[in-house]
Amino acid sequence: MSKINTELKMNLEHIPIKIRHDAASSIFMRGSRLFQQAVEIIGGKVKSRNKLRSALYYFEIADSIIPEATNLNFKGLCQKFLGRYEDCIQTYRRFLEENGILCNDGDAYKNLANETIAYCKAKLDEETTSDSEDAFADPLDDPDYAKYAQHFGEALMDGDYESAHSMLSNTLKSKYSKNKLQKTLEKMIANGDGDITSADVVNTMDDWPGKKEYDLGWAYLALTGNGFSEAVTVVISREFSEMVIRDIEWGRP
Repeated sequence: MSKINTELKMNLEHIPIKIRHDAASSIFMRGSRLFQQAVEIIGGKVKSRNKLRSALYYFEIADSIIPEATNLNFKGLCQKFLGRYEDCIQTYRRFLEENGILCNDGDAYKNLANETIAYCKAKLDEETTSDSEDAFADPLDDPDYAKYAQHFGEALMDGDYESAHSMLSNTLKSKYSKNKLQKTLEKMIANGDGDITSADVVNTMDDWPGKKEYDLGWAYLALTGNGFSEAVTVVISREFSEMVIRDIEWGRP
């Protein structure tokens, strides 16, 4: 672990664990979205090394706040795809050391870690060029509709139902009053203990079945809090040149 990461952890010790966890989760979500933009899920082809580097930075920041198995796994995958094989080996060795409960003999997590370590060792035996840590990295550049969805999620999280309601299309406004928005959300998270503590756009699509002429995009929002992890899916469209939310689906699919 670098000196910077160690100092960051020490400086955060006075912050309640729940707040640190929520912050790390939000940062991880950003890294996850960059990873999805950078790598084809099927086949593992790298589409953008710059975005992949940025994803790695987000995972490293999240790891410095709250070390978690999922974050370590994505961090290692970034290092693997970038050709940083020595770093990847160290990450997955740490993964095995810190997540022994997950890594029983025959466990998929242990197999993945060991297979990746073996792959990286084989690559190191070849004369391959490693990715430079000083190379350029692209920031997360969300389309406007994704930012609009993020604002909607933050309004719900803050209990600002007036702002959330103002973002709906005219048709949806007639379906959801401010009070109904609140009641629907509260019912969805009723099994938890407390309010929403983080709202993050996890995934977006520019094209999907059922897309209409003036639709701009589809966004999946993760809403999390103490004892619950729910989601809201929204479709953002144009209405009289204004961006609006045309459709809402409550809850995880």
